Amino acid sequence: STLFPYTTLFRSKEAIIIEDSVSGIKAALAAGIKVFAVTNSLTKDKVNNSGIIDNAFIINDRRELSKKVFSFINQF
Repeated sequence: STLFPYTTLFRSKEAIIIEDSVSGIKAALAAGIKVFAVTNSLTKDKVNNSGIIDNAFIINDRRELSKKVFSFINQF
């Protein structure tokens, strides 16, 4: 596709998206891509109360991001 020329370079199971909004999380899930939600002061309550993603993939403290992502990657 001309809008997204790089989308065919990887399979959805080979990607991780880091997102901070419910709409972004929904888009990642719809694409079949594992998503980590890193909340901020504006999105924290909405993301945590959305029920669309397992709490294990919600990161409310950005300092935990690399630890959780690398832990997830190391499972494979």
